Amino acid sequence: MVVNEITLAVDPEDAEQQGIVTDWLGGTGNHEWPGALPMSALDASQADPDDPFGQLLFDRATSTSMAYDKVGDVTQFGFNIKLGMALGADFTMASEESTITEASLLGAPRSDGTRPVLDYTECVG
Repeated sequence: MVVNEITLAVDPEDAEQQGIVTDWLGGTGNHEWPGALPMSALDASQADPDDPFGQLLFDRATSTSMAYDKVGDVTQFGFNIKLGMALGADFTMASEESTITEASLLGAPRSDGTRPVLDYTECVG
């Protein structure tokens, strides 16, 4: 399983940032399909001066990608005794552990309009 997370902390005192996010969400009514978002709308890796929300993501968002490996262990046993009537019991015990096998994050914005993908080794293990 791979989990991608993009987090954008918007300054509540910054009216320009608030307006950009409101516009992106369709709050001003100037979008043909409010709420219908292409996956590319959440790409923080490339600068796009023609897309205010995309540029805000590029400048301020954090982006991580983590691959998880799930290991499960199940123990189960049961018995049934029939002596004129049936009596039985069943017991199940399960445990599951997830570990991160790969992780990456976007580096700081560069002057060429890109953010490099960096290994996030602190998360793996």
